[in-house]
Amino acid sequence: MQILAIEHALPKKILSNDEVIDRITVASRDTLSARELKRVLSHLSKLFSSTGLKSRHITNRVCKPIDLVTDAAKRALQSAGLSARDLDFIIYGGVGRGYLVPSYASAVQYELGASGVQSFDVLDACASWARAMQISQNFLAGKSNGAGLIVNCECGFYDDYDVWSIRSPKDIEVEGGFTRSGKRRRQLSSVQFRTAPASNSIREPMASMATWRRCPSLKATPT
Repeated sequence: MQILAIEHALPKKILSNDEVIDRITVASRDTLSARELKRVLSHLSKLFSSTGLKSRHITNRVCKPIDLVTDAAKRALQSAGLSARDLDFIIYGGVGRGYLVPSYASAVQYELGASGVQSFDVLDACASWARAMQISQNFLAGKSNGAGLIVNCECGFYDDYDVWSIRSPKDIEVEGGFTRSGKRRRQLSSVQFRTAPASNSIREPMASMATWRRCPSLKATPT
């Protein structure tokens, strides 16, 4: 089995660190005291500084996840020199989906015009992509010249990221530790927003797609 192409797509809307800080400042004035808000913003600034992240791509009401994953799929097919008609299967590997029924892979199949192609979803948390690769290998083991797609689009599937209020400084996780001298130190480890849409506000959505083909010169051993 051979990987012929890997492509990705990102939303055009960009949200900077300063915009995140501004939105949280405005939205949290009614839930946090001035002192608490200052502490929260300080921790967020340190987090952004430590990660080196300056901005992130986010979806909105204009850019939909299905558009991203279809764009990535089309570009991967083009890079691989294949068309949708050449596919034997489409696998969507991931937890984030727009709906449960029908499969999200079938939505990608429809957008690509891949009539008659087997399409299904594989959900195995962070191992979804690896599991999809194993299934692909089994699919292609008995074919001399088969091809398939593995697609994913972890975007959160929200219309927009519009809940920015933080109810308590406890929503910001601060990990305690000690320096070599034994002095107590406080190290910012991660940020969690407990309101659902904001839990994805510091993630960078990406739709990725790989094109697989059975390579006659290689022996594919089913796992």
